[in-house]
Amino acid sequence: MTIGEVKHLVEQLATPRVGWRETGADGVEITTSKGYVLQQFLNPAVNHRADRYGGSVEKRFQLLKEVVTETRAQIGDDRLLGVRLSANDCNNHPVPEVKMFFNSTRHLSFKAAVRASVLNAIPDAVTRKILGVGWTYQEAANLADAKRFKDEVGLPVIANGGLQHRSAVQAALESGSCDFVSMARPLLANPDLPEVFRSGRDVPERPCTFCNRCALRTTLFPVGCYEPKRYDSVEEMEATILALSGRPRDDA
Repeated sequence: MTIGEVKHLVEQLATPRVGWRETGADGVEITTSKGYVLQQFLNPAVNHRADRYGGSVEKRFQLLKEVVTETRAQIGDDRLLGVRLSANDCNNHPVPEVKMFFNSTRHLSFKAAVRASVLNAIPDAVTRKILGVGWTYQEAANLADAKRFKDEVGLPVIANGGLQHRSAVQAALESGSCDFVSMARPLLANPDLPEVFRSGRDVPERPCTFCNRCALRTTLFPVGCYEPKRYDSVEEMEATILALSGRPRDDA
């Protein structure tokens, strides 16, 4: 990307979508995770630029700084502005879902076609090791990083990462390591998880396995949990997903 293209990118990323205030939203969030472009600029393994946007930590953060500054100017001081930031770049994706995603996008460009062809040619056992490098499951895995962010910047911090037990959530908040917690996969597995906690139970009957199938399948299919081990049958899984994604609201 040229400097001019980066400037255009800042304008695109910092301009909230039309009508966002009318939705009643309290603010906007800048996603600097999941391998999107802002995270790519932060990652020294990806960002090899030799200009003002690459090299030192400060320079790799320059794009994010400009996006945050411009976004604040766009939304004003009366709305919340958050940044979703990955503290570590570690991924663990199930091989069948990765192949499914790459094969579904192979027509988009020559690079995408080559990527899919290479992935399909590599044995699954090898691909599984590559995709799992640096990843292990641990509840509240990002809590130490959240505390460091909180101590360094002095701003409210929302911690995310494998939280599913009521006791773990309570301990995270009481420790002062974060101000709030957020969840994604556990709520796809058990949309009633808040009610489970409210009832006093520590964990749902069928907890999330953190297989990460949902992370890729929901880019192509309806939102839901795609872990067959959590269901008595594939039919039950499909019915649950369709009920979650396609059922009309009672108050609609």
